[in-house]
Amino acid sequence: MRPQLLCSVLLALALGPVCAQEQPLASLSASQARVVQQFLAKQRSDGVDTQPVQALLRDLDSDGEDEILLRWAKTFGNSEAQSVSVLRRVSAGRWRPAGTVDVQGNPSAMSVQGTRIEVSVQRMAPGDPRCCPSLKAVQKMSYAAGKLMDAGR
Repeated sequence: MRPQLLCSVLLALALGPVCAQEQPLASLSASQARVVQQFLAKQRSDGVDTQPVQALLRDLDSDGEDEILLRWAKTFGNSEAQSVSVLRRVSAGRWRPAGTVDVQGNPSAMSVQGTRIEVSVQRMAPGDPRCCPSLKAVQKMSYAAGKLMDAGR
């Protein structure tokens, strides 16, 4: 294989997931994306920035209206912490947060089954160096009565 082609292939493989993560709001309409950006702006504080990581539309309460399920990151210095929030429509054009749960560990994916939300994470196992948690786990959350709650680890 020619060196230039090999470099292009390796670069595409390396950047592929990064490029996909740069569009976490792609599944949302423009107005829903604005709602998310407004919510994240309210979460910012001095020295703490926020950005969306993953957004899903699901009718969590079976009322015929989709809620916005948002996995988002707070960055401060060289550290990051992620949370999951549900934003629900209360009337035309008005949305409210229905709860936020902090993710415990290094999250990799979020999935939804009915009113159950699961976030795949890696946590520290005994003997792990600080850089490299190796214990795979799932953090469970539930949505009931218009509220997002931590349902245990």
